[in-house]
Amino acid sequence: MMDKERRNNLRRVINHCRKILEDDVEKRLAYFGIKADGKFLELSELEHLSAEYVEIRKRIELAIEKEQVGGLDKQQAVQRYIRHTSFTFLNRIAALRAMEVRGLIKETIIPRSEYGGRSLREREIAEANPSFSPYDVLKAALIQAFKEVSEEIKVLFDVNSEYSIVFPSEKACRDVIKLLTEDVTENDWKEDDIIGWIYQ
Repeated sequence: MMDKERRNNLRRVINHCRKILEDDVEKRLAYFGIKADGKFLELSELEHLSAEYVEIRKRIELAIEKEQVGGLDKQQAVQRYIRHTSFTFLNRIAALRAMEVRGLIKETIIPRSEYGGRSLREREIAEANPSFSPYDVLKAALIQAFKEVSEEIKVLFDVNSEYSIVFPSEKACRDVIKLLTEDVTENDWKEDDIIGWIYQ
């Protein structure tokens, strides 16, 4: 069981991670012409979007419309979407970390000096795909792990869910991973109640 001091530290780290991810998802939505105040730019105003990104923008729009079903206005729906996307990603990273310290999955989150400051899964992907950028490698490693685990825990790790459309930036991913691996100890991750405390 985690004592109060460790729980308080975990709460601080998780709140910091959520803030990083929410700010990042908000910026990424703005890139797709979706503002935090609920204003949607027309596709004709978004000449920087490739055909693939136009399709992603349409999927995000549909996801935000679903948030409005409960009577939320557009601004509230966008804010709710940002929160849910961030929370989903954070929960996934935390669950992977808890699994890897138990030896249930290949190491995906924890960076090791012997792998050039990457995780084991990242190193393997980088070696198999020399043209990948560091962000491509990180993203591929996380998505690969999400897919593997989704066979066991479909709901949390469904890579096709509406909360998986927007993938956080490399900096946000790295910052969150750094906090979860450096500010939360390996012993904390081995505690059976850690995921419960994170969900709170």
